[in-house]
Amino acid sequence: MLGFTFGLTNRLQEAKEASNPNLHVEPEEKKAGSNAEIQISTKIQNLRGTDVFSNLRVPDEFQTTRSEIDVVVLTNHGIYCIEIKNWSGSITLSADQKTWYQHKQNVPSNGAKIISKPDPVAKSHRSARLLRNHLMLKGLCLKESWFFPKVLLVNKNCSVDKTILTNPAVLFGNECDRFVDALNESFLYSCSNAVVPSWITGQLSVKQKQLCRDILSSVGTWDIVDLVGGRRLVGDFKNCSNFTVDRGKTDKLAFSHQRSNLMTSMWAVVGYSPEAVVYFYSREKSILWETWTGSVKIPFNSTIAFRVAGDDVDSKIPANDIERILLSVS
Repeated sequence: MLGFTFGLTNRLQEAKEASNPNLHVEPEEKKAGSNAEIQISTKIQNLRGTDVFSNLRVPDEFQTTRSEIDVVVLTNHGIYCIEIKNWSGSITLSADQKTWYQHKQNVPSNGAKIISKPDPVAKSHRSARLLRNHLMLKGLCLKESWFFPKVLLVNKNCSVDKTILTNPAVLFGNECDRFVDALNESFLYSCSNAVVPSWITGQLSVKQKQLCRDILSSVGTWDIVDLVGGRRLVGDFKNCSNFTVDRGKTDKLAFSHQRSNLMTSMWAVVGYSPEAVVYFYSREKSILWETWTGSVKIPFNSTIAFRVAGDDVDSKIPANDIERILLSVS
C-alpha cells in the first residue's frame, strides 16, 4: 500500500510538471535584432530571378570548422555574401581599422557601454573566399570577380562613422532597401540571360547557376530549437537517447505535449506517467501540406543534447520545454 501511494504521488507530481512547462522568453533586445534581420531576409527571399540561402555554414580552408554567412544571394551576375547587422547606438572604427566599436546608449548601469566587434567587412570577404573555395572543391570554378561581399547595417536609428561608410561593401539605412530592390531581375532579363551565351554577357551561365544552386542547397545551416515561451536556440542538435533521426530524410521534429493538468492527473491515477510525442516531418515537401513519416513517444522528462552556437559543451534541454526542432541537411 505504501508503495502504491508513493507511486501515485510521484506520478501526480510528474503530471503537474508536464502540464506546466518552463517558459523561456527571448530577451527584448535580441528579439528586436532578430525581427529586423528576419524582415530584411524575408524581403531578400522574395526577390525575382534569384536564389536565396540563409545561414549557410561553409567549411574553412582545412575543413575543420565552419564559417556562417547570414544570407547568400545567387543572381545571374554573381553571388552576394551578405552580413546583416541590427546594431544600435553609434558605430566607430578602431585606429588600425581592424575592429568596430558599438557605443550603446541608455545602459542602466552607467549610461553607456562600448562593445568591441570583429570587422564584419573582413568577415564578409573571408566568407566569400571560403564559399568560392568550397564551390571549387565541389567541381565548380567561378571567377573571383563574381563574388560580392556586403555588410548591411539595417538599424536606421544608429550613427555610423563616416570612415566606415566610405567602404563600398558597407550599406546603411535606406541604402539597404535600395540594394535589395536592385537585386530584383525582370522576367525579360532572366529570359534573355538564358538565351544569350555567358561569354557575351560576362555573367554566370544557366549551367553554372544550376550547379551552384545544387551545391549551395547541400551546404549545412544551423539547427534551431524553439522553446515554450518563444525563445529560439541556434546550434547543433546532437542526439536524444530515446530516438535517432536521419537528417537526409527529416527536416523537423515537432513535439506534442499533454498540457491539461486534469487529463494528465487522471492518467496518473490509472498508472500512466506523462509522455511527449515527437513527430518526424519529411524533408520532401508536398505542394499543399507537410507530411510526417513517423512518431515516437518519449518520457516527458527526457533530455535533448544540443550544442548552442558559441558554447564549448552540450546543453541538456528538457523535452517538456521544446516545441520543435528544425534540422539542417548536414
